[in-house]
Formats: sequence, C-alpha cells, structure tokens
Amino acid sequence: MSNLVFPTLDGLKPTRTRAAVWKTAIKESASGKELRAAWMTSPRWRHSLSYEVLRETAEYTDLQQLIGLFNACRGSWDNFLYRDPEHDTVVDQPFGVGDGLTTQFQLVRAYGGFVEPVSALNGPAAIKKNGSVLAQPAACSISAEAVVSFAMAPAIGEALTWSGRYYWRCRFLRDELEIDRFLDDLFEARRVEFITCKGESA
Repeated sequence: MSNLVFPTLDGLKPTRTRAAVWKTAIKESASGKELRAAWMTSPRWRHSLSYEVLRETAEYTDLQQLIGLFNACRGSWDNFLYRDPEHDTVVDQPFGVGDGLTTQFQLVRAYGGFVEPVSALNGPAAIKKNGSVLAQPAACSISAEAVVSFAMAPAIGEALTWSGRYYWRCRFLRDELEIDRFLDDLFEARRVEFITCKGESA
C-alpha cells in the first residue's frame, strides 16, 4: 500500500468526471420478479481527468510527475492518495456516539445525507467529544487508516465529531497511460482514470 500523493498539476481541464460505482447481484424470474443483493455498503468513486497541457522542461516537471506516479504504482497494481478538490474537507462531522465500551471509531464523511468511511487523512484532524477538542495523543490517537482510538471509552451518549482534510485512496483503472505530444516540450493526457480502493494492501 503506497502513500504516494497524486500531483496537483496546472494543465488540468475544468471539466472532469466523477461517478459513484456500486455492485449489485440481480436474479430475475420468468415472471419478471427480481431478487437483488447489494455487495457493498458504500460506493467506489471512479474519476476521469483530462490534462490539456503537461510541460517537460528544466523548470516544469508536470509530465514527469504524472508518469512517475503511474510507473511507481506499476499501473493499476499499487494505490495512491488523491485529494479531490471538491470533496476533501469536513467541519464538525459526526462519526459516532459513545456507548461506554467502544474505544475505536472509523472517521467518516457525509455527502447528500449518505455517510461513508474516510480512508486517509491529509494533515492533522481535530477530534471533539461533546464539542470539546481532545488532546492528542493523550486522550485519543488516529491511525493511518483514519481510525480514532480513545484512551478511555466515550461515555454513553457522548457525541463524537471531527474536523479536517482527507484523501481518497485510489488506483489507476488500467495498466497503460497514453500521452500525446503536440508541441516541443508540451504534451496532453486526454484521459487519466482511477477508482477508489477499499481495504487494498498491495
């Protein structure tokens, strides 16, 4: 599992695709009735980016950064961390309620009323219990997988919230990355596709 971060490059086109992907098994009877089973509790997110300009000069290394990450991941084999500029921050996001016994809680984020787990943090996070910020690591600590461990189990009914920025753990969809050259030292990548990972341990 890699902690390499997807680069932020200037040549990214403003239009990009982000799709929620679920997996459902459907069996249909002769009468048309269906039996459906959902295999996932949260979606995977598929991204498609397009770069109209990637520079390759002594001063600008856009192309090298993108290809360097792709090759370091060996295409779709390993994963990386991606900061989605539109979905990377929460403020006072609820992530649990104390029951007097549980000491570990997964950090989550909510969007459109749907709650899903966060897989990695981008910088420090503020953890609150009933609105009061907790000292780290004395009162609690956060793992690389964004799991909060409390030194003492939060009491029954205590509200747990967090604020901070997060990454999405992703992998490239394919084992090839096509780059087009249109001028000296100027290139474009019409489609860079990747998808979020769940519990990957490459």
